[in-house]
Amino acid sequence: MPAEKGDPRNLSNSPAANDRTPAWSPDGKRVAWFSDATGEYTLMLADQDGLSAPKSVPVLDRTFFYAPVWSPDSKLIVFTDNYLNLWYMDAEKGKPIKVDTDLYGPPQPLDPVWSPDSKWIAYSRQLESQFRAIFLYSLKEGKSYQLTDGLSDAIQPTFDPDGKYLYFLASTDYALNVRGGDMTSYDRDITRGLYLVVLSKDDPSPLLPESDEEKPGEEKKDEKDKKDDAKKDEKKTVTVKFDPDHIDQRILALDVSAKNYTRLAAGPE
Repeated sequence: MPAEKGDPRNLSNSPAANDRTPAWSPDGKRVAWFSDATGEYTLMLADQDGLSAPKSVPVLDRTFFYAPVWSPDSKLIVFTDNYLNLWYMDAEKGKPIKVDTDLYGPPQPLDPVWSPDSKWIAYSRQLESQFRAIFLYSLKEGKSYQLTDGLSDAIQPTFDPDGKYLYFLASTDYALNVRGGDMTSYDRDITRGLYLVVLSKDDPSPLLPESDEEKPGEEKKDEKDKKDDAKKDEKKTVTVKFDPDHIDQRILALDVSAKNYTRLAAGPE
């Protein structure tokens, strides 16, 4: 649908099929969605101009899939299924690779998100306690790392655009709401705090006390130098560096009052 002028485009043209959860690639060229137009649910890819027929990319047989999420480089897609599995795959080649499996049903939102360099997937998964923890999956290693200790219910990981931090929400009063099988939890309010993980041991805390004191020999930059530095930062390539050792010592609580927050998203610096 155009924002102001022009006609809407029907990308699927499939009145006899069930098309779900469209996702626009970050480069703006393609749209992905899940559809049963072929008889089983598959991933469909179409150019955004609507001039060519959608391409079917087989995923897995006889199962149901949820919301595809594109990687920033517009090459990979992560998604979940109704068997509590988390997958990613090349949008062109198919062949899904399993990332992890949740422990309890019905399916919970695993909140998968891509790192800015498209090499990591962050998500939240239930532990045996039925509390959720934040995990980080390396595509290169094919391995997941648990970031939070499981003593709180942690959800909605969100990468900072520069790749240095991972934000998330966590609740320490979630226990009475851990299952929805009866009505005893209905009147129990949930509150969550906002946290961040400093992913690399080489990066300082963004919450360190600030000071205007100058170091000996340090020259102040004029406004032109600052603008030139800003332009260089815009062009730089983001690479996420993660050090798993002592990660629990690099989780920081932000100064935000506890409330029932949802839909966490990172903005500019």
